[in-house]
Order: sequence, then C-alpha cells, then structure tokens
Amino acid sequence: MTPYSGFHNTVNEPPAFPSSNTASPDASDNADEAAAIAEDKRRRNTSASARFRIKKKQKTLNLERAVTDLTGRTEELEREALELRRENSWLKEIVLLKSRRRGAFGDSQAKDSQQASTSSAQGDGHDAEPSSDEEDHQTREAK
Repeated sequence: MTPYSGFHNTVNEPPAFPSSNTASPDASDNADEAAAIAEDKRRRNTSASARFRIKKKQKTLNLERAVTDLTGRTEELEREALELRRENSWLKEIVLLKSRRRGAFGDSQAKDSQQASTSSAQGDGHDAEPSSDEEDHQTREAK
C-alpha cells in the first residue's frame, strides 16, 4: 500500500526496498552486460581516435609536401621570369641599335639624326652612339 490512502496502485512498481529474494543474478548479469557494452564502446572509440590521428598525420604530411613542391616551383618561375626580363631588355637594345644603324644608312638619315638630337636634348638617356654596354652586348650576340 502506498503512503497515500485512497490511491490504488495500478502500476507494477518495484518495491521501495528490495527484498532479499529479488533475483540478484539478473542484476549482476545486467551489470556485466552494461560493463561489456561500455568496454566495447571504449574500444571502438579508441580505434576511431587512432584512425583519425593517422589520417590527420597523413593529411599534414601531404600538405607539407605540397608546400615544398609549390615553393620550389615558385622559385623556378621567378628565375625564369628574371631571365625573360633580361632577354627582353637585350632584345630591346638590339632593336634600338639596328634602327639607329638603318637610319644612318637609309634615305631618312637627316630625319633620324634630327629625332636623335631631339631625344638627346629631351634627356631620354639614349645616345646616338651605342654605349659601352650596348657594344658589349653586340659583341656577345655576334658570337
């Protein structure tokens, strides 16, 4: 009977105090089963954590390798760009020198000399005669 009189106990509730003839083997089986489930869960979690750490390490190594490869490629492209800039400036010098020579031997000699004097007066940095650097460059290309 419940402590409240007038209320009938319609639901099978476990007794407030376990009796000595309660099936203790069932309780220990349940506890053993719960412990086995918890241990299995712990083992699966440990295994999943190990797999995750391995994948993370592999991903980090792959990223580091990619950084190394891309850094090397960047340096290679920067060297190539420098070489191309140098070649471009040499080719510009050649074009300038050839255009000056052609002007000296062609029909437009007076016109070219007038333009050269005008540009020298304006201070564009190009002399009518090739500089020693330009002569060195011509000598290298002749070889």
